Amino acid sequence: MKELRYIFLVLLIPLFASGCASTGGGSLGLNQCGVIGTGLGGITGALIAEKAIAGVIPGALVGAVLGQMICSQDADGDGVLDNVDQCPDTPKDAVVNEAGCQDTDRDGVADSADKCPNTPEGIPVDEDGCPPDADGDGVADLNDECPNTLPGTRVKDNGCAKCGQLLASVPSVNFDFNKANIRPDATNVLSQVAKALQNTETTIRVEGYTDSVGSDKYNLTLSNKRAKVVSDYLKSRGVSADNVVAVVGKGESSPVASNETPAGREQNRRVEIITDCAVR
Repeated sequence: MKELRYIFLVLLIPLFASGCASTGGGSLGLNQCGVIGTGLGGITGALIAEKAIAGVIPGALVGAVLGQMICSQDADGDGVLDNVDQCPDTPKDAVVNEAGCQDTDRDGVADSADKCPNTPEGIPVDEDGCPPDADGDGVADLNDECPNTLPGTRVKDNGCAKCGQLLASVPSVNFDFNKANIRPDATNVLSQVAKALQNTETTIRVEGYTDSVGSDKYNLTLSNKRAKVVSDYLKSRGVSADNVVAVVGKGESSPVASNETPAGREQNRRVEIITDCAVR
């Protein structure tokens, strides 16, 4: 009978050790290991002792101590116990997150999955470890001096539009024949441009154009009127006068379509808003 008790003891020890040292979703905490150790130790003590009752208490005490010892190991010394450490071989003195994995910038995203590993401490990040970028221009909001850049706009390091480009995704603002009033379908486009320019250092040129119908002199005057009405609309929507460095009429020069067809002439009756290189 005593031999059976010892055999049972030998079987219990590896079972206990493997249970407490396991990792992953089924990992045991220190309290759980202590309870399991106490229980198994008490049972073991009872089996070994000549009198079962006499062996329960010392066995339970020894089991509790062993349980705490086994489950409190931290092989890589990162402060996260082995039984919950998802990265058990972290280099010495490395900054780790609660899962025991390296997190150099302390943003909660492990370096192995962090696409922005040098985020300033305390800045909110997304699941990739990167700060928010509301306008999607590739410049994080915390560094973006122009946070409402229009989609597709080429930007500088500060998130503001590079100069010399037609503002991206802003189609030409077309006009009715021989008119300088803004068509209703253009106001939404201009409102988006105004929002993108508000409270920024970005400067623009507003250039008006006509089709080829009429004299050069008349078309030059008409194109100036078209440029001015667009400039005035932008200012009415909150764009500073300092942002608008030039308002010019180009007449029928630089057509974007053939003037031989009604559709082509309609495309040529337009105003372009172009980012400028002027320094404010």
